[in-house]
Amino acid sequence: MISILNGAVKATKKLVGYEATVLEVNEEAGEVLIGDKKGKLHILDMNFEQKSVSDFHFGEFSAMKLSPDNKLIASGDSQKYIKVWDAVTKAVVNDRCGFHSAKIFELNWSENSQFLISASLDESVMLWKMENKSRLKNYPCIDGDQINSAVIINENNDFVCGGYSCTIEKVTVE
Repeated sequence: MISILNGAVKATKKLVGYEATVLEVNEEAGEVLIGDKKGKLHILDMNFEQKSVSDFHFGEFSAMKLSPDNKLIASGDSQKYIKVWDAVTKAVVNDRCGFHSAKIFELNWSENSQFLISASLDESVMLWKMENKSRLKNYPCIDGDQINSAVIINENNDFVCGGYSCTIEKVTVE
């Protein structure tokens, strides 16, 4: 936690005993969500006191993103799987996002929280529709190499992505 006090930075730190690979802060719920190298989900309060820990992914957490409406959280792992879960109960609401064939590098939500985009080591970007829990579109080999990042940029779900080959690309969804 970082606080700004009269122009000075005060940092609070706590030794947690595991390697955090991703984290997300849900201010509305007062939680810090940490995914670790062993696939465990650690839920801490805003003072870094652990509330719970659970086995969640089979592989290392590699991405995690809270939806703009604060209702859902998407997480991806090194074993190619994506889970979408309820931000309050932590119950998995969609675990059918397993169409990638390699590590998930990035997850991002549309502004209205109805679509999720995933980028992977498998050289593809996938667009997911949350309403019917399905893959809407697969964009294979956009960059010709691993895709490290993808962001939805408008209500049509057009997106920008970039990867290992040092290029970025804007994709218009049809």
